[in-house]
Amino acid sequence: MLSDALLDRVKDILIGIQQKSSLAALRGTFSYSLFLKAQRFIDDYDDAIMSVTLLTDELNIPPHILRSAFVQTTGVSPRVWLRQRALDRARRAMLDPTQACKGVSQIALECGFFHFGRFAGYYAQTYGELPIVTIRNTLSI
Repeated sequence: MLSDALLDRVKDILIGIQQKSSLAALRGTFSYSLFLKAQRFIDDYDDAIMSVTLLTDELNIPPHILRSAFVQTTGVSPRVWLRQRALDRARRAMLDPTQACKGVSQIALECGFFHFGRFAGYYAQTYGELPIVTIRNTLSI
């Protein structure tokens, strides 16, 4: 799992360089249909272990095609989109009193985050508060 995440990051960097130099943009309708196909697969799969590598293998497409489709459809790379989706799952869990009692670390792990510092940083950047504040507010109600 961790090696897939590292591999995804390296591929993301290389693809970004390659796209700037030589890749033509995908057509809008193709991009959107490819995004929907990827989204359906993601919806049917365990989010906690989803990676861009797994997604490209399942869809049988090169990473740069998937990245282009996501950027054209959503404005972000597949890696960022998957991270935002995982953050949303974590936030919903922390706002649910029955889930919030698990604590930040357990919820982060269940949502696919293995580096708690980065998780807290992404969470705070996205929602404007630390995850522990969300849990404390949920449990104090």
